[in-house]
Amino acid sequence: MKQKKRKNVEADLLGSWVMERANRMATEYDVPQDEACRKAHLAKHLVELMGKGVVAFQYRKLDGTLRQARGTLCRDCSPEYDEALRRMAERNPENEIEPSDNPLDTVTYWDMDKRGWRTFLIRKLDPFNTQHSTLKIKK
Repeated sequence: MKQKKRKNVEADLLGSWVMERANRMATEYDVPQDEACRKAHLAKHLVELMGKGVVAFQYRKLDGTLRQARGTLCRDCSPEYDEALRRMAERNPENEIEPSDNPLDTVTYWDMDKRGWRTFLIRKLDPFNTQHSTLKIKK
């Protein structure tokens, strides 16, 4: 029973994560509500997958160009990522070492190709291109 209750709490938290971002896109950037919800769900899915491995995905940069990225939020996927987390922990020992101070409209990830932190705007995710073949965990 406790496990079921914990899953409900986790689902509520993830649901609020999605709705906070969807509402922000709809109100601040005039993104239609259904599109905002789809992109927020996709962003949540990306973050979950990046926590498990390296994920290939794409989004539009502010200049309109398509960015194909390989990112992670998973320890032991990249020595550079692990080193960056260690340095963050040394600078801020009482804070969480995961990048969590994102504004509601961005996702921060470790870029495997650029070997550094990158962010993208959730509203710039391309759900059609992303969902059809690029969401893959690469080990």
